[in-house]
Amino acid sequence: MKGRVPPVRPLPVQPDPVLTGLWYKGFFLTAALFLIFFVLLSCTSTSKPHEEPAKKNSPAPVAVIIDRKVVTEDPLPVPSESPEAVIEEEEVIFEYNVPSPQVTVYNGTSQPIYYYCSGGDEPSIVYYLTPESRDAGRVGSTAAPVSAGFYYVRVKFPRYASEFYAEYRIQKSPVAIRTEGKQSARYNGDPQRIIARAEPAVPLNYSYYPNLGLRDSAVNSARLPGSEESSRAGYSRSFSQTFDGYRRVDRAPIEQGTYYVWVFFPGDVNYEAAEAFVEFEILPPLPRR
Repeated sequence: MKGRVPPVRPLPVQPDPVLTGLWYKGFFLTAALFLIFFVLLSCTSTSKPHEEPAKKNSPAPVAVIIDRKVVTEDPLPVPSESPEAVIEEEEVIFEYNVPSPQVTVYNGTSQPIYYYCSGGDEPSIVYYLTPESRDAGRVGSTAAPVSAGFYYVRVKFPRYASEFYAEYRIQKSPVAIRTEGKQSARYNGDPQRIIARAEPAVPLNYSYYPNLGLRDSAVNSARLPGSEESSRAGYSRSFSQTFDGYRRVDRAPIEQGTYYVWVFFPGDVNYEAAEAFVEFEILPPLPRR
């Protein structure tokens, strides 16, 4: 009798702890790499706005017109509520002007005409002695005038292609004669003169007359148009110089008495005429002791 062979049971396989640890590590490492790749892919796709269509509120360049020149600046931010891109234009306006007529007073220095220009443009200025010369475009003077008189000026602003005509006058400077209305001196055998000065310091002329009527006649005669001399009936008949029809008296009186003096400046190109009247008495000499 054959006996039954009992079935062979396989021995349980014990997992290798080293291989199990490596498998778990590989699985988790692979999962981490997939996760990192997904994150990087998402960030890259959201950080490229240039691949998307332009938005309505995207900023646009701003053109600023400055002195008829267009300058493109960096884009400026546009408010989010703006429905569409806005192009702003700003024109800078320069003001310029030349007032006419202009009047000033002679001061011995060059005096250019006044003009105004907010843009700092340097104009071209030409001075003429007659309006005909200016209008005809003849050669004038670019130097500012010094002497008193009338000038006709053309002012051009090349940058703006603008031209102005102006009338410019430099008036004569007034003259004031400073003196006392009554003066006296003692007889000493020498000519006696009054004391007077002019402001500004122009040369003064003196005419002495023995009575008031002669002085007034001489003054009135000198003021007549075409008069050649001022004091034919004056005390002294020694004349050495003529000033626009007036004659200067060289010699002052010596003898005792009362004299009526006409002090005057006849005027010239730059200074106005001026006059003053003085009553001058030559007193007797002091008694000798």
